[in-house]
Amino acid sequence: LMYLCERFSFTAEFVSAEILAEKRREEKRIAEMNINPFNWDRVIKYNMQNCRSWLSHYDVAWKGRYK
Repeated sequence: LMYLCERFSFTAEFVSAEILAEKRREEKRIAEMNINPFNWDRVIKYNMQNCRSWLSHYDVAWKGRYK
């Protein structure tokens, strides 16, 4: 399947249930260890520094997770 990744004009990643579960665990661990009160949820919710003027609707929907 790697030859398919090379043919796409965008970044592609193959995933399985195990890979998705590992990513969720890692995201949860990072969120629990974060001591910074400012995260994407809060910044977008309160429109800090007028961020919605330069964020796309995809950034707002996915909270900056995917590019």
